[in-house]
Amino acid sequence: METMAPPLERPLFARVAAACLVVLTIAGQAGCVFVAVWAIWGRSVPRYESRFTSEDYAVAMAELRAARTPQDRYYALADAAKTTVYFGSLEDAEAYARELLDLAERQSRCWNLGNALHDGHMVLGLVALRRGDVETAKAQLLLAGDTPGSPQLDSFGPNPSLARELIERGERDAAIAYFERIRGFWEMERGRLDAWTADVRAGRSPDFGATLIH
Repeated sequence: METMAPPLERPLFARVAAACLVVLTIAGQAGCVFVAVWAIWGRSVPRYESRFTSEDYAVAMAELRAARTPQDRYYALADAAKTTVYFGSLEDAEAYARELLDLAERQSRCWNLGNALHDGHMVLGLVALRRGDVETAKAQLLLAGDTPGSPQLDSFGPNPSLARELIERGERDAAIAYFERIRGFWEMERGRLDAWTADVRAGRSPDFGATLIH
């Protein structure tokens, strides 16, 4: 089972750091060097932080288990996929996302189509990113942005978690292209897309606010 571990192994880092500290302690420099090394480590390893909580994950799993019809399951899959990618296994998150996209294809007239397409591709991108496949993650981000929209997306906007994580890895052009795509349906974005784009071009991390928990 794949887990949410960052691409660099902490145990290896810990062994190397410990060995360095033994040597440097003798020289009386351990404190300063430890702080410096830890600061570098903190910047270099993705944290995969989420605005979702473990309680959100538990609720999403309960709703998925409680689904009694294919339609109920269709509505429950998005939250299950979005929370599982942070609190469950990559295999489960990918399976939920693919099932969500498959159901969306079968129910192309449903009001939930846009939500399902965006969230399904977003989660597949997040899974790819955790597996080190940045190119697939960028492709999935653009597919997510190609959603036709929905009552929720048109008003509150989509969840830009995948864009945020790609920005953190320096993939600014992909994020800007995504912003341009979602501009086509997000009627109530109120200047946020221009602000986010300006931040990214300036090398800053946008403040995505509550959109990260949609």
